[in-house]
Amino acid sequence: WYSTAIATFTQITDGDFTGLTVRGKMEFLDGFAFILDANNRIYNSDINSIANWSASNYITKSIKQDIARGLARFNTQIIAFNETSFEVFRNAGNASGSPLESVQNLTGNIGCYNPNSSLDYRHYYTVLGGWLYWPSTNPGGMHAFNGQTVEKVSTPAIDKILNERQHYHVGNIIIGGQAAIAIALDTAAATTQRWLMFFPEWKEWFEWNSTVISPITSQRRGYEVLGVGANQHKLYVISSSGVTDNWQDDGTNYTWTHQFKLPSNGNPRTVMSWFGVKGDTARSASSLNVSFSDDDWQTFSTARTIDMTATLKRITRCGAYHDRGVRLTHTANLDIRLESVVAKVK
Repeated sequence: WYSTAIATFTQITDGDFTGLTVRGKMEFLDGFAFILDANNRIYNSDINSIANWSASNYITKSIKQDIARGLARFNTQIIAFNETSFEVFRNAGNASGSPLESVQNLTGNIGCYNPNSSLDYRHYYTVLGGWLYWPSTNPGGMHAFNGQTVEKVSTPAIDKILNERQHYHVGNIIIGGQAAIAIALDTAAATTQRWLMFFPEWKEWFEWNSTVISPITSQRRGYEVLGVGANQHKLYVISSSGVTDNWQDDGTNYTWTHQFKLPSNGNPRTVMSWFGVKGDTARSASSLNVSFSDDDWQTFSTARTIDMTATLKRITRCGAYHDRGVRLTHTANLDIRLESVVAKVK
């Protein structure tokens, strides 16, 4: 840390700190620095000091013992995450030892994904709109905590992605004035970035891929994002004004993809006379591409286009099938909003 001016880096050399096997991030509350060690002890620095630590200044996470993951700060609470649980602490103003005490009724049997691996992990939680969000274990997925209650915000499909693929950073990002939770699925060094985004106001999940920007944002401004590859030293600004939105990623049109399976009516063979969508009518030329998969997502038909400037947005003669998946894609510098999919089948 910088002890006086932003010029000289100062290292913590106190043996009561350097002897700890640290887990997760250091957090700060009411003039104290807090860190979790591998023995589930939350150690704190001396008041108003990062340099000085005492061997007796700790409190142990004791309601449930399992593998230590790390600390989080949420408002006036310090949260100790383990593999299968978390415990909440508050500043009780104790005269000696740790200033913290456990708030036992806020303990939960939900853990945190391991941020202590050697896989280039950055932040493992973020705070947005009065909620703390983190990738969870026991059960796996994404959970949110508002200081009193826990809510699961991920879907089974998102749970599967998070459980099967390593993730490296949890933050928040602002797209078109809407704030979202961003979970990076690639290391910061990857030249193609892939991340999941959850919009709390919409309660919807999206996936983003970019060769220009990563989901790592400025802590103070969620619309300033770090560049990718050779441009990691650059900050890219995502327009938050409806007037200047051009729906482009460094000059390249955004591409979005949505896939889903059609419900089955139980018939062995179904004929689709037409397929269409309900949504906003585009103000200039814009095409929605439609492909079908009748072999369980292995192959797709040649894409056909729906004219989004038309009043009736549909295609006809869509063939017969036993079981069908649908892929919709759109590439343009225009926004597109769909309300529903409609089709005539028999």
